[in-house]
Amino acid sequence: MSRNNRELLDKIANSLEAAKVRTFLHKHPERELHVYESASETLRSTETDDTESERRRLALLSESLVLLDEALCVGREHAQTERLEEAVNLAERSGDEVQQARALVALAIRFVNLGHSHSADGKWVKVLMLAEKRHEDPEMMSMVGRALLARGQFLAKQSQLERAETLLRDALSTLERTDDRVGLSMAYDMLARVLLANDQPVESERYALLAEETRKKLESEYPVQ
Repeated sequence: MSRNNRELLDKIANSLEAAKVRTFLHKHPERELHVYESASETLRSTETDDTESERRRLALLSESLVLLDEALCVGREHAQTERLEEAVNLAERSGDEVQQARALVALAIRFVNLGHSHSADGKWVKVLMLAEKRHEDPEMMSMVGRALLARGQFLAKQSQLERAETLLRDALSTLERTDDRVGLSMAYDMLARVLLANDQPVESERYALLAEETRKKLESEYPVQ
């Protein structure tokens, strides 16, 4: 990988990571829209000079499209799937299995929101199949945890609280083995809500405090502008 390619791709990767954390903290993905649009436009127009750079470019383009889709589709539960399907295809071309899982999780959530549970189930299965090959990889386990978290959130919305609690505890135990503090804070928070709804206030408060503690640590590292 040439130095210029490496520096550009590193810069884009860092900007996407920071924007993801800021989005979690301020809860308004649209505020980071310019970051995602700029990243996707730059990555589409960038010419790489070796296979490694090209694969990384495709993976980052896939990630930027997932984030762009999230920002553009705020409040639109019935948004279409084309952008996320492109993100999955780009991730597959890149050979980056973690990014494949990330894009598949986003697409599965979209299918759930559209009421296409069968299509969503197929994407969850693909994530687990990818994870089987890399079950000791923290980044891949983060994606598995995010998938479990999303499924737990859906069950909670359906008032299936006991099933939601089981999935969220699985998500939490998975995410605790990773460096995904955003996912961890989300899991703590969602589990606290489910436990409270399920008449377990003491345990709910414990997880709510863990969620807040994790969030404050992130705020100190990624101040919201």
